[in-house]
Amino acid sequence: MTTPAPIQAPPRALPAGTARTLYLGYYAFILLGVNASAIGPALPAFAERTGASLAQVGLLFTPFALGYATSVLIMGPISARSGTRALLLAGATCLVISLTLLTLGRSLMLIYLGAYLLGLGQSGTQVGYNALVGLLAGDKAARTLNRLNAFFGIGALSGPLLVALGYSVLGDGSLAFGASLFMSVPLWVAAWRRHEQQPAEKRLLSDETGKMTFSDVLRQPVLWVLGITASIYVSAEVTFSGWAAAYAERSAGVGPAESALMVTVFFAAFTAGRYAADAVARFVSPSVIVTAAIGVSALGVLKMIAGAQVFAINLIGAATVGFAFGPIYPIFLSYGIRLFPRHATLATGFLTSAAAVATLVVPSAVGVLMAEQGARAGWWAVLGLIVALLGAWLTLSRRLARQLPVQQRK
Repeated sequence: MTTPAPIQAPPRALPAGTARTLYLGYYAFILLGVNASAIGPALPAFAERTGASLAQVGLLFTPFALGYATSVLIMGPISARSGTRALLLAGATCLVISLTLLTLGRSLMLIYLGAYLLGLGQSGTQVGYNALVGLLAGDKAARTLNRLNAFFGIGALSGPLLVALGYSVLGDGSLAFGASLFMSVPLWVAAWRRHEQQPAEKRLLSDETGKMTFSDVLRQPVLWVLGITASIYVSAEVTFSGWAAAYAERSAGVGPAESALMVTVFFAAFTAGRYAADAVARFVSPSVIVTAAIGVSALGVLKMIAGAQVFAINLIGAATVGFAFGPIYPIFLSYGIRLFPRHATLATGFLTSAAAVATLVVPSAVGVLMAEQGARAGWWAVLGLIVALLGAWLTLSRRLARQLPVQQRK
């Protein structure tokens, strides 16, 4: 078994002069949220432009997820060899190219390629800013990453509005990606100019000079346990948000317009949960927040199963689960950064890819289960994922207790 890299005590606060990096991270996550949430509403526009069926363009979710899943194999070596600046530049370049294809592409293959590059660019940008901000935050990583990732929720709420505006004003919902293309240019410029970063950042961004290689990091058992735990969580999150509207339609008998509120409520509460975790983390440890969040999310799902026929109860359940789910993933990222401070981007990239692999299978499988066995069967499966998450988290907690100093677990 390879010995984990020595844990270095991180700084207690953001170094002076790095506020620009944090604000760029906020901006980046808004853009990532817009891109991810605009895909679904824009599918009819893609179908009309390419002459393909809605079912055919709907398959672009697969290359999009593959972009995330393969990012550790592509973006990881870039970061390891050339540093965080190169990772952010590669991510921003993929975003620019992909959004151009999604805005102007007129063939199905170009749309698929755009979706793959979008996933790859989203992952590179997400990993880069998560690792960078997490390192700069030091022992406040869990709080700061929850605040950073909350901006993804703001973007996710804005994406469908941009698509609707495109349909109503210009008659083409996919032109929302043109707005995203314009928004991505500042990220590319900022990544290109990262040589102007503060000396304090240069001292912290030592992941390129660590003694462990890329393969050494991937051989660490604790990273795999953390990756499995994160993948179970993301599977539950994507499954719940992806099928919440369908669950309400089938169990409560509401129409599409009402059922869409389930997703809106979920993401609004999801964003609020991350902001709340930022405040609560001043008084309790991240591990306590994760344990409580898993328990509350289970109660929310049980509430929806018990009151399946009442739409108001479904809305309350969606809000409960969203609020509880919000802080979990950023805290997992903060543990990855603390375990491997010299390889933060590699660890973060691995967790991102591991989560994406799981979403290729689990949400679709639960959808089949709901179609064959009914809506409640699908939600029992979601509850099963949450129980599995609890078991994985308890296993991970024991490993973290052995490998992280006390001050870094708090």
